[in-house]
Amino acid sequence: MKQCEICGKGSIMRGHRIKLRATKYNPQPKTRKHPNIQRTLNAEGKHVYACTQCIRTIAKNARIKIAKTVTIAKPKVTKTVAVAAKPKEPKAAKVVKAKVKKAKA
Repeated sequence: MKQCEICGKGSIMRGHRIKLRATKYNPQPKTRKHPNIQRTLNAEGKHVYACTQCIRTIAKNARIKIAKTVTIAKPKVTKTVAVAAKPKEPKAAKVVKAKVKKAKA
């Protein structure tokens, strides 16, 4: 049976009804539809039987891999980010915390 070794796509039974008159249909047998399977190289370099969708995906992933290895020099852009300031504590609270730390030590 013709089947893609990568995704497992295989043949299907498919057909349609042919209308004869307003309410009558001419019976037609269903036919088996096969995917477009071709022998190609996979990512590891081995020969496999793959459907055309998988062949396109392999080619696309190869282009992306090549594009990632080639780096293009981009101008550095510095962004200024506003940092939210912490709410200030009253001075009395700071003095109390300092005394507590000294008492523990």
